[in-house]
Amino acid sequence: MPQYVYGCKNRNHPQVNVVHGMLDNPMLECEVCHAPLHRIPQPFQFGVGSFQTMLEWGIRNYRHKLRHEPREEMYDQVSTDRGKPQKDFKFRR
Repeated sequence: MPQYVYGCKNRNHPQVNVVHGMLDNPMLECEVCHAPLHRIPQPFQFGVGSFQTMLEWGIRNYRHKLRHEPREEMYDQVSTDRGKPQKDFKFRR
């Protein structure tokens, strides 16, 4: 279930983290002024590493490619109910 952040119109009042389904609409009120709380939009998270981490991994793999060395394997960390994913597609020109 996703976690949502709710807050009052007065930004100095504390925010509340609430876990509920997407279609649920909880009626919450501020603990301080008893005004209704509204959902505060949060940045979307993909579940992958940060952009800097992915960039560094790509640069390291490109350097391995230039030296004709095997690429780093990040697939050891990934597992599904059907086993490990395909490692690489072989494109030929």
